[in-house]
Amino acid sequence: MKPHGIKGAVKVKSYAESPEIFLASKYLSLRHDDGTRREVTIVRGGDMGNRLILKFDGIDTREDAEGLIGFSIVIDTDDLPETEKDEYYWHDLMNMEVMDGNGKQYGYIKQILPTGSNDVYIAVDDRGRETLIPATHDAVLDVSIPGRRMIIDPTALSDDTNAN
Repeated sequence: MKPHGIKGAVKVKSYAESPEIFLASKYLSLRHDDGTRREVTIVRGGDMGNRLILKFDGIDTREDAEGLIGFSIVIDTDDLPETEKDEYYWHDLMNMEVMDGNGKQYGYIKQILPTGSNDVYIAVDDRGRETLIPATHDAVLDVSIPGRRMIIDPTALSDDTNAN
């Protein structure tokens, strides 16, 4: 989060598929890198691609906005809309174990890349080798959020996406 302009607005990088998720509520919780929390009220907001421009009540100058550097927006997972079947929030997939149906382990999801057609999950094993997994029904056979495990079909990975 950093200042935008001179009237207290802030620019926030969004990793959400839709910035409307942040604007659905009038109130937001912020958490600083040091663990400090702060509640703010949105006066107005809009999106600029993967960035949000937000104006909070009581943050009226650039200096006020500079006081929010180091804060991130925190959304309670209970406030998120339900996902459709075979849809997952990124935070549910991060650090999830990835293996094939035979039990071969490919590592843990460490990054997710949005692409034009489908996301790509990057699994990293304990030796630092990466496997790129397209988020398609052909490649991802099963996802267990409670079990923290993704089962993939390695034959659906192209040769250059599998470093194993």
